[in-house]
Amino acid sequence: MDLTLPEFRVLVEERLAQSIDSLTWLVQEEFDQVPHEEFLAPARLLLNSGKRTRAAFVLAGYQLATTSACDPAATAGSAIELYQASALVHDDVIDDSPTRRGNPAAHVAFTNLHTESRWLYSPADFGRASAIVLGDLLLSEASKEFQAAAAMVTPREGTTAFRQFQAMCTEVAFGQYLDIRAEQQPLDRSQDAIASALSVLRHKSANYSVQLPLVIGAQLGGGSDELISQLRKLGGLLGEAFQMRDDDLGIFGEPSQTGKPSGGDITEGKRTILLALIREKAGARRDWLDSRLGTVLSDADISQLRTLAISCGARSEHEDMILAREDEARLLLQTLDGNDDGIQTLANLMHELAGRIA
Repeated sequence: MDLTLPEFRVLVEERLAQSIDSLTWLVQEEFDQVPHEEFLAPARLLLNSGKRTRAAFVLAGYQLATTSACDPAATAGSAIELYQASALVHDDVIDDSPTRRGNPAAHVAFTNLHTESRWLYSPADFGRASAIVLGDLLLSEASKEFQAAAAMVTPREGTTAFRQFQAMCTEVAFGQYLDIRAEQQPLDRSQDAIASALSVLRHKSANYSVQLPLVIGAQLGGGSDELISQLRKLGGLLGEAFQMRDDDLGIFGEPSQTGKPSGGDITEGKRTILLALIREKAGARRDWLDSRLGTVLSDADISQLRTLAISCGARSEHEDMILAREDEARLLLQTLDGNDDGIQTLANLMHELAGRIA
């Protein structure tokens, strides 16, 4: 292995910084300097944090397919991290989330800038509008960065991977719509609620968190059709487990570790699999739970929600669903037809995800 995972993550972080620094071409007049710096400040803050998990899965896929130097994987990993930042900025606007990774969300940072500067009109409107266009800028940079990665490999490999990257961006947009739509639907008391939540989870986050980074990495490395097919199946299972674990942390995680307020998914009205299971098993407490959906939860509410999720058996069943996916993914790992370095990197990442607490 020519790079360890920590070394690879540092390389991705360096590329991310270079990508933002390259935007100095926007400064064409002396006055441009201040708006340029204040516009990019929330992006720099967001990109300075994070575990680079998606980028690391690009590396795993790439190493499974080839023993070549990892520069294309690092550049593609940077592109996916830029895309992730774009999606987070937009997602926080949609959900009106106050924080991200322990810091003010981009729209909140821009709102605060407006307030502190004593500008005209609505600080909140300025904050939301500025965050939307910052997210657009990050999406544009992600595309540019991926094109650079594609240029490092053969035209066939680069074109195939770039098409998958574009398809990923399209799918997440559709998944985001499904999520928004689900929040507006009447509360369902049938098994359809779990199936609907699983559909949103796959399109919005699970596929692009694990499956597609793995596939894209393998495509950049010229991986076989058989390897790509194996990674789609393994990555799909692992991506679902990854997002379901995130949903569990949304209720049981500590804000100091997750960087998000506890119960945020309930406040935002997210129709997660865990929520569907709690509602299914809540019995007489279902009306209490429904009355809290879409509201800001107090510490007492969080405590009651946690107690309910555990006592009714919903958290245990949810955990069983996660473990079943992780176990199946481990079995598939044993049959992967790829290079040893890639198998080891993927095994390390699977171990990281299984043990994460934030």
